[in-house]
Amino acid sequence: MSEGNLEIIPEGDSLVVVFNTDAYTTQIRGQTQQVLDLARTILDAESKWIPMELLGFARDILARRPTRISPLASGSLPANVQITNDTEYEQAKRARDVIKEFRSFLRAIFSGVLERLEKEVADWAEGKGPHSIQ
Repeated sequence: MSEGNLEIIPEGDSLVVVFNTDAYTTQIRGQTQQVLDLARTILDAESKWIPMELLGFARDILARRPTRISPLASGSLPANVQITNDTEYEQAKRARDVIKEFRSFLRAIFSGVLERLEKEVADWAEGKGPHSIQ
């Protein structure tokens, strides 16, 4: 099974968060403001060490374009960060903080996915069929 992808799809005034892997796909609604805030935070950090995939993800969100990201590939600083002055130190700190916020957002998404899966399992245990897991 692959690590999965996080997709953000504009739908009217809101955004739909979709997490999918080879095994399942699930949608989480009600995260629009958090997603928009995260995108603004990513772009406002203005650090050369924020992964390009994460920057593209944020730009697409704010432009209201559907976007996809591989969370594990985008959740860390590049290995070659060499800090030679105070400006670079501040940029590295901002990048680190943005990546931490992205990871917190992912934890919230995964928590929502886990909640939905637990509900589906409980429904199955009561003899009800699946509702939304694909």
